[in-house]
Amino acid sequence: MIIDVDLYQKIREMYTVHQMSQRAIARELKISRNTVRKYCKGDNVPWERKKYSREPDVLTPDVMDFIRQCIKQYEAEGIKKQQHTDRRIYHRLVEEKGFKCGESTVRLAVQQLKDEIPKAFVPLEFDPGEAAQVDWGEATVYLDNKKVTINLFYVPLL
Repeated sequence: MIIDVDLYQKIREMYTVHQMSQRAIARELKISRNTVRKYCKGDNVPWERKKYSREPDVLTPDVMDFIRQCIKQYEAEGIKKQQHTDRRIYHRLVEEKGFKCGESTVRLAVQQLKDEIPKAFVPLEFDPGEAAQVDWGEATVYLDNKKVTINLFYVPLL
């Protein structure tokens, strides 16, 4: 039950000023006696909330190591078209480790681990005419009002 500040002040006034019992306050306001007891002590106030500090217990170091090994294994193979997806890692955890948790939990863990991997980018710079890039392709054009597919050879100087 979420209690607002006005109700908290009313409970404190009934208890301290009017000297009402906690049971009578709970009966009159139609709320739990535990709530009345908590606010009569004055230790807990509705505008101060306890921080959530529970760590997830399903992502043990063993599970995180398994996920890291899966990521490293597929990076080492270097197959871009068959990457080890988050879903595949989840299914492997269920099959091999008996993991009992949601797929979204594994997805978040995989994303966090992938974000930790340093990424490097080296821009290429060349003097004019020093390097060239070659590309092949196809294009459909009209020659003499006929649709024809031609091969392209493209060489821009960098």
